[in-house]
Amino acid sequence: MRKQKTVTVNGERIRIMARSRSYMGNANGFGVVIQGKEYYQRNLSADEAIEKALARHLGTRPRPSTKEVMTPEHPRWEEFCNRLAGPEGCDFQKKPDGNATWKCAGGSDKTFAAKILKTMGMDVATSLAHFDEHGGHCDCEILFNVQ
Repeated sequence: MRKQKTVTVNGERIRIMARSRSYMGNANGFGVVIQGKEYYQRNLSADEAIEKALARHLGTRPRPSTKEVMTPEHPRWEEFCNRLAGPEGCDFQKKPDGNATWKCAGGSDKTFAAKILKTMGMDVATSLAHFDEHGGHCDCEILFNVQ
């Protein structure tokens, strides 16, 4: 997917191009090119990636989101965790021998969490940053570590 946009900042026209990028075979981010410099943004929509990359390029902060941040104190935390542990997320399953299995790419991949947060109308980037700060570096670690 590609998206192009031209914005005017302080009287200067800046051309921006975002194109989907993949990491380990998963299309989960956008490379945003601004004046020849590329900024890679993971787990964001094209518009969110463009806004964040433009803020980084200009040395400013992105506009604050009016969406809510998911934390354990949020009233929908249990719903989020159930969805992340269920079939649309890590899909935890108990095997006959009593052990558990689940899906998670590990590392810093939070693809399932990002998709669920987006469908819940939450502030995806700030929520994922909160999870990172509290030991939730990937989808399954959000469930294991964030309290």
